[in-house]
Amino acid sequence: MTRRTLGTITAAGGHPGPYELALAGESTLETAKLVARRAEAARIDALFVPDLLVFGAQGTIGAQEPLVFVSALSQVTSHAGLIATVSTTFHHPFNLARLFGTLDHVSNGRAAWNLVTSSIGEENYGPGELPSPEERYARAAETLEVVNALWGSWKPGALRLGPDGTAVLDPSLIAPIDHAGRYFSVRGPINIPPLPQGRPVLIQAGQSAAGIALGAKYAEIVFTALPTLEDALGFTRTIRAQSARPGLPLIFSSFHATYGATEAEARRLVRERLEAIDYERGRALVADMLGGAVDLSEAKLDEPLPSSLLPDISVINRRRGRAEIFSKLIREGRTLRELVQAAQDTGHWSVAGTPEQLADAVQERFEAGVLDVLSINGIADDRTHDFVVNGLLVELRRRGIVKEDYRGRTLRENLGLTL
Repeated sequence: MTRRTLGTITAAGGHPGPYELALAGESTLETAKLVARRAEAARIDALFVPDLLVFGAQGTIGAQEPLVFVSALSQVTSHAGLIATVSTTFHHPFNLARLFGTLDHVSNGRAAWNLVTSSIGEENYGPGELPSPEERYARAAETLEVVNALWGSWKPGALRLGPDGTAVLDPSLIAPIDHAGRYFSVRGPINIPPLPQGRPVLIQAGQSAAGIALGAKYAEIVFTALPTLEDALGFTRTIRAQSARPGLPLIFSSFHATYGATEAEARRLVRERLEAIDYERGRALVADMLGGAVDLSEAKLDEPLPSSLLPDISVINRRRGRAEIFSKLIREGRTLRELVQAAQDTGHWSVAGTPEQLADAVQERFEAGVLDVLSINGIADDRTHDFVVNGLLVELRRRGIVKEDYRGRTLRENLGLTL
């Protein structure tokens, strides 16, 4: 039996980003290519591309289309997995099955789908308001039923080489899926060859009750914001209790790390970061973490927020899981200043220290069974790259937590996942 190890993922972006590169007249892929080369040299398992579907969301100018972006990266990499974030709320499952299936082919089995249901962007996809989380997850569940059926619509042996070297199909081994559901009617079958991985690795992001139910049933990996070990233990117990698949889904956490050559340097960097925060602008950020309908303009920075400001989670449509995290912090008595500080990491796990101390934090969660995949970012920056590759990863490998090399040619093999 293969020993359990920690999967590693890094964001494909960095500075200079696509907009800076475009202004300089360069390919908007240049920084991502640097990250990809560094990731493969460090034997990091996958590259991750997020998405935002509106202009100016979360203080950014915008984002490039993830599937096109990772398809381009597939041609400058040979081992790293390629994770594209794509919404089920604004896409059709037949197109999704073909897009991710093609990505799996052009990358020779390295495709992964980070499934989201989107909390923004409805103004760009037709009339009407954003559906409730329950409605979005119901659509996502049907999307997955259709996509998985399409990927399985070609049985083994359906495609073979004929005597003249051309492809020969056995129609008896290819069947329509004949799906007729609440949201979609899809006859099928899919019209691309069987996939190198069987199907792309499925990652899902969502921490509301509906999101947990979807992840427990379908996802192989769930991406979560779990700021404390207590949060991680509770979330893992909840989602694994709902899953019928032993050991799945894997728990994927983002690691917001502050690296220092010494503990004192790490503390200084954290202090400088906190001193640079614009706390007045931070009020709006905390309000956004609470669903966007809370007025914090008169709240005092160094006093706990009154419970009367707690939002009604059941009526929040956008980022309900994040609202639950920040509501919990309010109930714990955090001041507005502390909430603004926590919002800089959007409720994710944040740790500061030397590479050895950061490895201690990772090992604690890994051994507790609440961390299976870790996002280690910032390697476009030379200083962070040095701390990650020559510090943290070396230490985690010395402890036997992260594997020394890629296990196989597909992302599924490298993450220890089977069909």
